[in-house]
Amino acid sequence: YCNNKRYAPDVKAVGSTIIIETNKYGRSFFVNKKCTVILRLPSTAKFSKARLTTTSGDIHSQMVITAKNFTAASTSGDLSITEEVFADEAAFKATSGNIYIEGVFGEKLSAGTTSGSININKSSAEDCSVSATSGRLKLSNAELGQAKLETTSGSISLQGQVRQAFDISSTSGNLGLELDNGPVGNSRATSTSGSIFLGL
Repeated sequence: YCNNKRYAPDVKAVGSTIIIETNKYGRSFFVNKKCTVILRLPSTAKFSKARLTTTSGDIHSQMVITAKNFTAASTSGDLSITEEVFADEAAFKATSGNIYIEGVFGEKLSAGTTSGSININKSSAEDCSVSATSGRLKLSNAELGQAKLETTSGSISLQGQVRQAFDISSTSGNLGLELDNGPVGNSRATSTSGSIFLGL
């Protein structure tokens, strides 16, 4: 859907890749070039590798995704994954934008944004790494083996279970941990300028 057909993007399939790109360039101060591309896939689809990327625009997924390797990345835009992701390795990246994940389950989980917040409602992973330069991190209902969470300017909230070890740090932000158990390995939570709350 495009509010001006002159600026509608080109959509083409090359092998197993769908490429969507603009076919008009240049600036216009009088025309709004906002377009929305809706991609519908079978609910039973399973992927070896699935990758959703955009240079300037939001990504919004409303389907359960099953893949061996899954990546969602946006240079300038938000990521919103409102259904569960099942993947051995899952990565979520945003340069300037917020990341919301309803649920992600697998072996390895990574998420990062330069300017924006990250909110993961449910997660299960043996190896978890989440970071934000300027923004808050919130992980709820987490079941993790080991976790590395870090921000430069932003609070960190972790609720759930970490079995092995955690390394949680912020330069300027509060840390809040509500854990169902104490990890078996050496762990640390540090904040240069901020308070730390730990509940077990």
